[in-house]
Amino acid sequence: MAMFLKMRFLVALSSCMLTPSLRQKVMLPQTARSKTTGQWARLDSALATASNRDAAKMMATTASQAGSGVVRFDKYDELLVLSSGNSFGAAYIYTYTVFENQVAMTDWTPLGDFQGREMEMQGGVDTMTQNDGYGEPHPIFFWVRAPAKDFDALKTAFAKIVAPTRAEAGSMRYDQGCTVSGDDAFCFENVWYRTLPDAQDAHMSTSHMATFFGETASLVLGWSMATLKPLPELGSALHEEDEQAGWSVGPTLGSVSGNGKCKGDVTKCKFGIPKGKK
Repeated sequence: MAMFLKMRFLVALSSCMLTPSLRQKVMLPQTARSKTTGQWARLDSALATASNRDAAKMMATTASQAGSGVVRFDKYDELLVLSSGNSFGAAYIYTYTVFENQVAMTDWTPLGDFQGREMEMQGGVDTMTQNDGYGEPHPIFFWVRAPAKDFDALKTAFAKIVAPTRAEAGSMRYDQGCTVSGDDAFCFENVWYRTLPDAQDAHMSTSHMATFFGETASLVLGWSMATLKPLPELGSALHEEDEQAGWSVGPTLGSVSGNGKCKGDVTKCKFGIPKGKK
């Protein structure tokens, strides 16, 4: 959700120990949703090495080919955000891949050291492949975890905010998915804000978020997040190399402090990492 943690929490979260995210590949069981209809997604991560950057570019090339079954392929660098508001690259690259259906996802093979998790798109809607409006996006990933007894209720409440969040003036793109198997079940948001912290503050003040928090007040939920920088599309390799060398992102993410999840101990904070996985 583009939710729950306001921008003042970003510095503490970005000060956490960076460890590989979502490094558990699972087989999906048959679900009520057809394997040949409805979009599915993968979120993968790997160390930000030269070989893994090349692997991400190769996957982007494969995703762009006709018949790949991929409808969206994003590459991101994880960012650390300083108290000054300046940002620089952290240790990991993420890829976010959305497929036409579960069959196409099953046929996909991550390259390099990329590993991750498979998710069913939430809310009965497809991914957004175009920005809503113009300007520089400010993407953030959010993960919310719940014990098995609360997970179905979380998914039900979570799916209700997809359409109204996409309709918010400050939302350029918004996707949502949930895992369907594995010991570390979670729901996930990929939100591209138009401005920070204003767009996130406005999101937190909406009636649909008030409804969500009311419906999940009795659930045991755990939140984590990652601040990101989109990597250039195909054909922008030189620009990408220049940015990797410079990291002059500037103060666009705002100045923040504190942390609502790690309860004052940032060494215990994680970035969407399966419990017990490093």
